[in-house]
Amino acid sequence: MSIKHMLLVAATTLGLSGAAMADEVWSSERGNIVFLAELETGEAIIGAPVGDSMIRMIFPGLAFNYENRGMHNGIWIADDMVGTLPECDFSIVDPQTGVSSSSWGRAEILFFEKGYPSDIILTAGTCFGEPEEMLSGTALNQ
Repeated sequence: MSIKHMLLVAATTLGLSGAAMADEVWSSERGNIVFLAELETGEAIIGAPVGDSMIRMIFPGLAFNYENRGMHNGIWIADDMVGTLPECDFSIVDPQTGVSSSSWGRAEILFFEKGYPSDIILTAGTCFGEPEEMLSGTALNQ
């Protein structure tokens, strides 16, 4: 096999594995948790079920990280239209959608394994408050 052919195979393999990892889904007692997007600015966007809606959890530095995962701090943000979530004194802007919301708070994600795939635990608190809610997720695409 030529070096050129080996490099093409390696690049294709890496490209496919990265795309598959961005499609991560975890099963939880409240519904599926879904890896929604990776922003070029380094944030990973994860959707988590809350009632009949999904909140968006934003984790800086997690985008394109498939091999060195652990505990990552971030925020959650919900559409103001959700209505059942508490509101903070001021709004923040979702870095992907540009939509502002006063329903937000601190978030953490803990991966049980450093590499893909891994089960997770999400925790969240309101505004700047300590985490009050916890949601466990079992990796579905193992």
